[in-house]
Amino acid sequence: MTTIIMINPASSKFIQVIFVMLLMLQVEFVSAEEVRCIESERQVLLNFKASLVDPDGFLCLSTWGAEEEKRECCQWKGVGCSNQTSHVEILDIGDCVLRGEIPIFLTDLQHLKHLDLSSNELGGSIPHQLGYLPKLQYLDLRYNNLGGSLPSEFGNLSNLQFLDLRDNNLEGIIPSELGNLSNLQVLALSSNRLEGIIPSQLGKLSNLHTLFLGFNVLKFDNENHMGAQLFSNLTSLTLLNLSEVSNLNNSNTWLQMIGKLPKLILLQLQSCSLSNDFFLSLDHSKFTFPASLTDLYLSNNPIKLSIMKFFMNICTLRSLVMDNTNLIEELSTLFHHLSFGCLRYSLEELDLSHNYLSGTIPDCWSNFTSLAYIDLSNNNLCGQIPSTLGSAIELQALILRKNSLIGNLPSSLRSCTKLVMLDVGENKLSGVIPFWIGSTLQHLQMLSLRRNHFSEKLPLSLCYLSNIYFLDLSSNNLNGQIPKCFKNFSAMTGNGFSSFNTHYFSLQGTSQMLHDFKSYSYGYDLIALLMWKGVENIFKNDEFLLKGIDLSSNQLTNEIPSEIEDLVGLVSLNLSRNNLSGKIPQNIGRLTSLDFLDLSRNHLSGSIPSSLTQIDRLGMLDLSHNHLSGKIPTGTQLQSFNASSYEDNLNLCGLPLQKLCTEEEPLNEPLVKFDEDEDSLLCLGFYISMAFGFVIGFWGIIGPIAVKRSWRHAYFRFFNNIANHIYVRIAITVANWKLWLRD
Repeated sequence: MTTIIMINPASSKFIQVIFVMLLMLQVEFVSAEEVRCIESERQVLLNFKASLVDPDGFLCLSTWGAEEEKRECCQWKGVGCSNQTSHVEILDIGDCVLRGEIPIFLTDLQHLKHLDLSSNELGGSIPHQLGYLPKLQYLDLRYNNLGGSLPSEFGNLSNLQFLDLRDNNLEGIIPSELGNLSNLQVLALSSNRLEGIIPSQLGKLSNLHTLFLGFNVLKFDNENHMGAQLFSNLTSLTLLNLSEVSNLNNSNTWLQMIGKLPKLILLQLQSCSLSNDFFLSLDHSKFTFPASLTDLYLSNNPIKLSIMKFFMNICTLRSLVMDNTNLIEELSTLFHHLSFGCLRYSLEELDLSHNYLSGTIPDCWSNFTSLAYIDLSNNNLCGQIPSTLGSAIELQALILRKNSLIGNLPSSLRSCTKLVMLDVGENKLSGVIPFWIGSTLQHLQMLSLRRNHFSEKLPLSLCYLSNIYFLDLSSNNLNGQIPKCFKNFSAMTGNGFSSFNTHYFSLQGTSQMLHDFKSYSYGYDLIALLMWKGVENIFKNDEFLLKGIDLSSNQLTNEIPSEIEDLVGLVSLNLSRNNLSGKIPQNIGRLTSLDFLDLSRNHLSGSIPSSLTQIDRLGMLDLSHNHLSGKIPTGTQLQSFNASSYEDNLNLCGLPLQKLCTEEEPLNEPLVKFDEDEDSLLCLGFYISMAFGFVIGFWGIIGPIAVKRSWRHAYFRFFNNIANHIYVRIAITVANWKLWLRD
């Protein structure tokens, strides 16, 4: 039985009124509880802002100010206050590109717990007074230009849990006082200029999860086995970077101790001179890498495939990076080792680039179904790309650049629908560009088929690549016209350089502190290799992702489609060395983000569009070896390029070419000359002046004589007298000459 309770309208209205009143009381209560800024701390923050330079006009600090409406500093962006005491406890203004130095008076914020000034352009030294902030728990100064030494006073920060000073210019030694930070969980000092012995006192940091000391000039005290002692107590370590520690190859006791760390997931040992003999000196029956390891970086070490036995049975290993390790074996031998361990089930990233691996790519990819990133570039591989590579359906990045691979792209790759990056450039691949690249690989953001032997027309299916950022099909045998539907590359329609996040194929952490440690992630960078201003360069998305199209050195014909003007985010456009004809698109100036434009060595005709002067960031321009005509548009950018940018266009004139247009005046002529237009103007002015002179001069005299009779009579009488006087003088002179001749 259902009971229905009826509420009369009056009661309902009363309940609504009560609810609104309670809500207002709640708002008033919250307002009464609102944190108010302490004036002395507010002044410290304002002084801090005044000491900084912000090229973006203090966008990060726009809420900071002395105005009345901005008096509540606890509501400023990047500032956090205690709900109980109102003291400033958080100052987080990272990623603001601020310039200046860290002021000493910042230590007046004695209640500060969290200080993040990372990813700015701060210089100078780190004030040692920061070591006297008694409540500081989190200090992040990474990615700045800080120099000087690492303050030993940091050893006083007994509450400090997170210290990140990576990627600065710090010098000197690591203070042993850091061993006093018993609560420290993250210590990141990599990519500085620190030198000397790694202090053994760091071994007392039993709560340490992350230790990054790599890419400095550090070394262990191997004589006293300090390396082994240091790690014996760091049982909580999960992330460890010892790259470029100079004397790791002198003793293997430290590595044996690392092998016993139960929670280690990342181990970076790049450029440590670890040779094959070093690893062979280890007892395989007693040593193995930690079973928890997920990421192992051994780049730039002279090792051989025999070391594979130490980690082929790590069932958790997901990233194996062994680029630049001088591997000389056949690639099939390496995969033979990998195929017998449980590593084949867990491996997601494999980087064997820049080695001397030879032979064919093995046809065993069905055993590696978890692979998301494969980089075999810059080796000596030959033969065809195996069809089983398409069974790696989790693949997001495939880089086979700069080998000697032949044949067609296997159609099985159409199954790799998650591909974001496909780079098979600089091989000997042939055939047509497969239509399925555009129709099925619609997540592609970087596609490079450069320097191969692909032929025939560009498939219209490429226009489905709406997410493409970089397309490089240069140096092939492609013909036909550039598809108008390239305007569908919507990722290229955004303005300028685009920040691009690293692609993640997995992510996990052991604690919230590890999640806060932003540098560590299981991911990869999109990489674009291209000829940039005459030099081959590699662009990674951790800097900016280049938006570019390179179709150069093919046999493309017809006009450049005007639809390309819609790709306003293009940074690089290279259509040189083709058979393109017609005019340069009239509104090409809409591509205001262009830094590189090369249309040279085609059959383009007509004039250079005046809209090209609108591109104010153009750093490289080449329009040479075409049939362009007319005057080079006047603009600061266009005249600043070398004359070679316009050479071999016979009917092109104007600066910076020596050939001047008919209406121009030479700049280096010592005498002043005028061209035809200026001569015509001179003649016109001359005749006008002569007419005015005649009217004024002639009628200024004749006019009064014609009007006034007395003047007229005086005028003629004057001339008669002059004539008579001249006649008399002549007659007397002639008579005198006659008398002189008679005598």
